[in-house]
Amino acid sequence: MPQQLTADSRLLERIAANEPQAFEQLYAQYWESLYLFAYRRLQSTAAAKDIVQDIFINIWERRSELVLHGSLTAYLHAAVRYKVIEKLSVLLKDRQRSSQLAAMVTGSFNDADTVIREKELIALIGQKIDLLPARMREVYLLSREEKLPVSEIASRLNLSEQTIKNQLTSALARLKDGLKEAASFLFTIW
Repeated sequence: MPQQLTADSRLLERIAANEPQAFEQLYAQYWESLYLFAYRRLQSTAAAKDIVQDIFINIWERRSELVLHGSLTAYLHAAVRYKVIEKLSVLLKDRQRSSQLAAMVTGSFNDADTVIREKELIALIGQKIDLLPARMREVYLLSREEKLPVSEIASRLNLSEQTIKNQLTSALARLKDGLKEAASFLFTIW
């Protein structure tokens, strides 16, 4: 058995024996790399810290039953990846307005990471929507989320139909540019 696997196994055995010092050693050894791994994918300090905290809490709570048959590093990073996916899933439910755009972009993805990439893309699109100017974002969301026609949006916002069309055209152009950035980002993080 390689030296690192042996050291990790001993560390887990000590944690299973309720040795807080062993758990502190595990935390000190892996916290930063797990945090950076989560942060790179979520771009949120709070979310990344929460995910890593949850991983360590879960390890401590399951210490007596936790048995690994491989690398502890790989296990921890996989656990973070799954937590990131869960977090993105929650974001997706909150941002369902982006699903059509993501479907257009992700139609060509054919590898095992398709689901993860799609979720990350939808989250990025949601961020791009949030960056639109307030009035433009409002017009876009009324059109795409509430499925209102241009005439009804114009009436509701007390603007001309041409202004609404211009706002939608500008919003879609900005989102298209954002999608190009998002797509290139997704191919670089995985």
